[in-house]
Amino acid sequence: MRTTDSRSEDGMREPCDIALVGCGAVGASFLARLEVDAGGFVGSVVIVDPAEEPGRGIAYGRDANSNLLNRANAAISVRADDLGEFFRWFAEERAAGRLEPQHANVPLEADGYAPRPLFGDYLVSRVRRTLAALAALGWRVRKERGMVIDINEESGSYRVTVSNGASFVARSVVLATGNGPSSAFRRFEGQEGYVALPYPNEGLSRRIGADAPVALLGSRLSAVDTAIALTDQGHRGPVFLASRTGQLPMVGGGNGNHVLAPATLEVARYARHAGPGSVSLVRLMRLMLREMARAEGRRLPVRSITRPELSPTQAFLACVEEREANVRKPWQDALIPFNDFVADFWNALPDDDRRRLMRGAYGAYMGYRVSIPLENGRKVAGLLRAGRVTNLWPLKEVTHDGEAFVLRFGTGGPTLAPDLRVPVLVNCTGLVGGPDASAGPLYPSLIAGGLARRHPFGGIDVDPHTNRVIGAHGSAHGLFAIGNSTQGVFLLTSNLVLNAAHAARVADLLLADLASAAAPSSRATNACSNGAQNVAL
Repeated sequence: MRTTDSRSEDGMREPCDIALVGCGAVGASFLARLEVDAGGFVGSVVIVDPAEEPGRGIAYGRDANSNLLNRANAAISVRADDLGEFFRWFAEERAAGRLEPQHANVPLEADGYAPRPLFGDYLVSRVRRTLAALAALGWRVRKERGMVIDINEESGSYRVTVSNGASFVARSVVLATGNGPSSAFRRFEGQEGYVALPYPNEGLSRRIGADAPVALLGSRLSAVDTAIALTDQGHRGPVFLASRTGQLPMVGGGNGNHVLAPATLEVARYARHAGPGSVSLVRLMRLMLREMARAEGRRLPVRSITRPELSPTQAFLACVEEREANVRKPWQDALIPFNDFVADFWNALPDDDRRRLMRGAYGAYMGYRVSIPLENGRKVAGLLRAGRVTNLWPLKEVTHDGEAFVLRFGTGGPTLAPDLRVPVLVNCTGLVGGPDASAGPLYPSLIAGGLARRHPFGGIDVDPHTNRVIGAHGSAHGLFAIGNSTQGVFLLTSNLVLNAAHAARVADLLLADLASAAAPSSRATNACSNGAQNVAL
């Protein structure tokens, strides 16, 4: 695969049709759909990404094999309409002997959970294949290695400025910037012993000291990955999970075969079109409970779901034991088809109900919907039982007293001292996008310039039906956002399958727009090729 490079001494580049800002999993999904639907239209795309290998992003970077996917191998892909693609690639690479040595012994199982770095290999391979296919169709592709630091409107298009000094005009821009470290504890950046981002967690124990007591801020996927990685690396110091609720991710067990009742689907369609305030949180919870009862075939007491008699740690251990005993909970199957309507219901709730949801049931819901494989569930359960990992809550405050980090807890959690002092603090509170991430000046600049606006529940505001960015003066025709930067609108923005569907929607809109605007005389030409020289990617 070869790309074009049309640079000048002052950093100016030739214009293009589409600028793809970021090329992790979401960017890979966008490019894959572009390839499928390109048809006879010949266009141009510039990919701006800081990584040497487009496709991986942070989530699927080269890292410890203990970081597992939380979807089965045969149910995850960059294409929402072909979820088996990754597993086919895995089988083909295994048969051809092309897997990386660290992945050579990963079991080839459709219902297994591969290491995330292996999925990253697939993403890199998929992007290479996609770019080669686009080139064969006549598309011109250019890659700029760096980060976009500014975007400005310019005569109906967008001037894109890159950290490497490049600057170019794009007819349309797709923001697929992926994940950045949480800004919740930015005050500790530069403080000795503070780790702002847990990934890559391979070699983390060596970097922080194998005997050091360490507190992991958070208790969900990132914290679980990090706790497992530390102990796999032979870390000898105590490991503490510290969070507001102590809720751990549950072990996945739903089969996805539940079909929502017609009455539920009718309410979902109503929510999609009626807008804010059309569905109350009480009505939504009743709706979900009715579906859970249908799945069970009996009336389902709320207490049997919430288990208030169990602490978060006890609930997690009980879940692992049930999975090991192959105890099925049909009500969990009923949660899966709600994925298709989460954004619709979320946007139909009044703001007060949305705040109430985030303070209450959302954490428990996400524990089941963003679950972990049984393999890692067993590991965490063993670490908790052996006292090598301790789950602490409710976290109230984190400070630094000049010598160590001090974590202060409220009442109602485990019976330990109210304060915990540790020399190492790892921020595992989750990867975020948009203006809430400390990934650079792009989003603050977009907001200051009026091209985007903050969403009150995180990220930037976008049209929920098109992913067009909404700014100070309304929806921007050629500016789109996909993934974690849209968390306030879509809520479940870490779901790769849903992001792939959004990427496909944006690609279809852009191709339709470009095709309708292209004059017959210009369909076979491309501005990116003017004066360009071929260079290897």
